[in-house]
Amino acid sequence: METLLVSIVPIAVGAAISPVVFIVNVLLLSSQSRPIASSTWYSIGCAIVIVAFGVAGVTVIAGVSNAPRDISAAIHLAVGVTSLAFAIRTLIRGPDPRPTPEELAEKHEDIKPPWRFVFAGLAAMGINMTTLVLYLSLDAEIVRAPITVFEEGVAIAIACVIILVPVWAPLLFAVVAPRAAHRAFDPLNHFLNRHKYAIELIVPGGFGIYLVTLGIVLLVSG
Repeated sequence: METLLVSIVPIAVGAAISPVVFIVNVLLLSSQSRPIASSTWYSIGCAIVIVAFGVAGVTVIAGVSNAPRDISAAIHLAVGVTSLAFAIRTLIRGPDPRPTPEELAEKHEDIKPPWRFVFAGLAAMGINMTTLVLYLSLDAEIVRAPITVFEEGVAIAIACVIILVPVWAPLLFAVVAPRAAHRAFDPLNHFLNRHKYAIELIVPGGFGIYLVTLGIVLLVSG
């Protein structure tokens, strides 16, 4: 189990780096209309996608794989190439104009009641391809590891907690220390908006190289 954690934690951290998911959450928490309730429902929507994707990924990969090492290598290579493709697409496209925080906040504040933000969470995480493709690679590592079903569940739970840090951490911060959270969110939100292009380029590119290398190592050593 310890060896598995060493493999999956870096991938989970990469999957957790999601500027869009985080920015939307910060905007909700910065709004004047029931920010805690809105962010809570938004978090539930994100969690539904991540938990379902993790369980489904492990189940499907385990069901179709008679050679866990080979299938894991193939998934790492496919996910790595896909991540590199995302980075290359971002590089070619270049930075594009984004809505200002004020425009996004105004748009989100128009959606009422707060429970409707569960759909915003489902949508934000459901289209977050960088996170989902990295999560698929993480699922492959779980299937490849010689562990029990219970340990698989624990590994998925740990991965979900890490991947959902941009969702639950700001919410917890806002609940525990609302004034400090408000002071921290504004500059952080501006930083992420300014550097969103670089993040979208570096994260999938870096993990694409890492996963392609890992897939090649698995094939060669198998």
